[in-house]
Amino acid sequence: MTSAFRPQALALYRTLLRSSYRWPGAAEEKQYIKQEASRLFRANLHLSDPGAIAEK
Repeated sequence: MTSAFRPQALALYRTLLRSSYRWPGAAEEKQYIKQEASRLFRANLHLSDPGAIAEK
């Protein structure tokens, strides 16, 4: 990840995690949101092309 996109990506990740805590659904749904956010961010950690990052 390029340094220009790092703050934006981290802010998005934090927003998703906060949303999972406030999610009105069942605990399983909250856990799924946290796990899926983590999985997708880790899967795309290697991206360095600004176009590919913006596309994701």
